[in-house]
Amino acid sequence: MNFDPLISVKLNHASREYQPGDLLECEYQIDAIDRDALKSVEVATMWYTSGKGDEEEAFHYYERQTTRNTNGEVDLRELSHFSTELPLSPLSYAGTNLNIIWCVRVRIVVQSIDQPPKEFKYSQPFQLHAYQST
Repeated sequence: MNFDPLISVKLNHASREYQPGDLLECEYQIDAIDRDALKSVEVATMWYTSGKGDEEEAFHYYERQTTRNTNGEVDLRELSHFSTELPLSPLSYAGTNLNIIWCVRVRIVVQSIDQPPKEFKYSQPFQLHAYQST
């Protein structure tokens, strides 16, 4: 029986609510897969739109590791970490015709012997809100 790989993502704010300029820290790990089958791991902090009209997406932070650029010295399944300072905009928004969604996305490419490559993605949404005056 074949199982899909497990992708775990943990953000530094349990509430998953951030403000512009906050430091987003993320830990991620890939499990339930053979070391040799995992060919690449991409992590990104990004936003995308949904709703009526054209959909857009943009990356704020992006990092990619492959078995080639690490010369097999790094196990891509190990617990990894990144951090990034969040920008001033766009802010999260949930409207009638438009939604702006922020997330951390982990994308992996897996290829077993004599099989075509397969892609797996996991997205952890979070909110980016304006500062609240007190």
